[in-house]
Amino acid sequence: MKLLKIAAVVAALGAVGAQAATVGMTVVGSAGVNNDIFAADGETPAFETPWQEGTAWWYGLDEALTFTFDQAYQITGITINVDNNDFYRVDLSTDGTSWVDYHTVLAFDGAADFGMDTFTPSKPATADFYRLARVTALAGDGSYSVGELQFNGVAAPVPEPETLALMLGGIAALGLKLRRRAG
Repeated sequence: MKLLKIAAVVAALGAVGAQAATVGMTVVGSAGVNNDIFAADGETPAFETPWQEGTAWWYGLDEALTFTFDQAYQITGITINVDNNDFYRVDLSTDGTSWVDYHTVLAFDGAADFGMDTFTPSKPATADFYRLARVTALAGDGSYSVGELQFNGVAAPVPEPETLALMLGGIAALGLKLRRRAG
């Protein structure tokens, strides 16, 4: 039992140093989404840009944009650029099967009178590490668009190979010492 406690402490020490960063990701839209790549190309449409210019856009409530992160992240913030007069929901998932609501953009929250508007809500960091995000439209005029979606997050800690080798060597040495004591 002592060996397990020591191994847990060593593993925790190897995980120190994770830093916040912009989340790397790819995007895929469902069948009815046009220009899905624009939602994660790093270019945010200007305030009140028409809803179909440089955006991923679609009609109806049955479509979705799914973002796959380059690794698991604890999400610490979001910036989303969407058509101003509609409601959108951003969900997160660890596995693509179960989703949790992360943020809802309300049509009346923005400052734009027409076209695209950008939101950066204040959100606490998530407790879990996520690999996927999804944007869906909830209500509005039937014409929806996402100009850009960016997440900030902290990557799941992964020890460096050298640190991992030292940890395994230390655990092996502790195991031998405990075995000699028991024998």
